[in-house]
Amino acid sequence: MVKIQGGKMETLLLQRQRDNGKLLGDAYRLSRAKKAELLSRILEGDVREAATRWAPSVLTNNLLAELIKKSTGRGLPELYRFNPLIKRLLVKTLEEFSRQRKSFSPGMFVGEQGRLNCVILTRHVLEEKLGMTFAEVMQRASFRLLYAHHLRCAKVCFRHLADLIMACYPEKELKPYYFRNYRGMWLLGGKFNEELAGQALREFVDLLVWGDRKHKRKIGSMPQWLTFRMFQRRILPYDRSLSYLLNLRFKNSHIRAAMFAYPDMGFQPHYFKHVPRGYWKGPEGRKRAQVIVREFVQILSDPKGKYRFTRPEALNLLKFTTMQKPVLPYRKRLGGMLRVVYGNSAPRVREEMAESV
Repeated sequence: MVKIQGGKMETLLLQRQRDNGKLLGDAYRLSRAKKAELLSRILEGDVREAATRWAPSVLTNNLLAELIKKSTGRGLPELYRFNPLIKRLLVKTLEEFSRQRKSFSPGMFVGEQGRLNCVILTRHVLEEKLGMTFAEVMQRASFRLLYAHHLRCAKVCFRHLADLIMACYPEKELKPYYFRNYRGMWLLGGKFNEELAGQALREFVDLLVWGDRKHKRKIGSMPQWLTFRMFQRRILPYDRSLSYLLNLRFKNSHIRAAMFAYPDMGFQPHYFKHVPRGYWKGPEGRKRAQVIVREFVQILSDPKGKYRFTRPEALNLLKFTTMQKPVLPYRKRLGGMLRVVYGNSAPRVREEMAESV
């Protein structure tokens, strides 16, 4: 082993630092066009010394955006994200920051490329540095945890932690409603995000139907089994429920939620096991009752239906016992309506229907 005296060792180290600094300085003095060209070569798999020597200069100022504009194909962000050289350079930069640097290079977290830089570093810290599984990431990850590992870029690049986690794990097909405390999740451009709400409700109902086969539920028979309390169940992935959505948009009405999520099913409030509170009260309740009685008579007198009575016969069947039978769709009875609106008086129903003919 050749021993080098302290003075010579210090001289060699200083010379190497000057050479590295000059190399890095020269790299950052490359024109933007040259840097973009170099980035393109790196993404194509060029690992020759000429490419790797100048590689640090391609990490900043959103050079990737220029390549995306010029590219006719797709997938450049994925190539960037999974490029081993890019990751190695970013991790090295983070390690230097942790030891001695006071700030990242200007432009490191700007634009789409900056977001990808943040994603690469976040996944490195969570998986390789902290050794967290994906399930642990979903439960424990936070901005505060990332700040502790010098990743304040997370808050700069992503409005919410959920946005960052979804960007880090696109293969998991995560949805915003899989996360807790996602503020503003149900808004899009200041308006209620109906598409996301419909998607969440349909996924939730699918889990109710297919996740518990012993009850033999069907989507088509939803009015017979769906209840408000079901929305409090944490059956969505990662132990989530839709109770907040039900309260925010549908005033805690599972009926409104079902009619919103399945507009083509033709659901009506009176088809459900329990109609909304106050549904039969007041002038509006009476109007609803009249419409439903007409539907009741129409079903009884439909010539192609199950019963095939004449219309006069159907009107005469508006009796207390008949209205307790499951004639309406989903085997719905009219006993509650008869009690609230007509005081259990079937003759009043017949009189009202005769006057409306």
